[in-house]
Amino acid sequence: MFMGAPEGARAALAHRLQWAYHRTDRDWVGLTVGWGRETEHDGNRLQTRPFRALGLSGRHELSTQWALIWDVGWNRYRQGYARTGVRLGVRRTF
Repeated sequence: MFMGAPEGARAALAHRLQWAYHRTDRDWVGLTVGWGRETEHDGNRLQTRPFRALGLSGRHELSTQWALIWDVGWNRYRQGYARTGVRLGVRRTF
């Protein structure tokens, strides 16, 4: 549970549930679900509005030093605005 109350805006309460399956210490897949209210700056003023979010992420070991990391996310707000995103990367352990 998260709660924020920026100066000049109503308090916003949000929830997040996370689940992860670890095949090894360095190899996993995770699911995140979120919902609640979020405060954002809308150009001239702060707005607090409801949102829903869903995310899927993972890390897959390619070798002892290298791993593939990825993330897919989706956020939806009451006004019909939705934001989606995909990230893909490579991580090296030193």
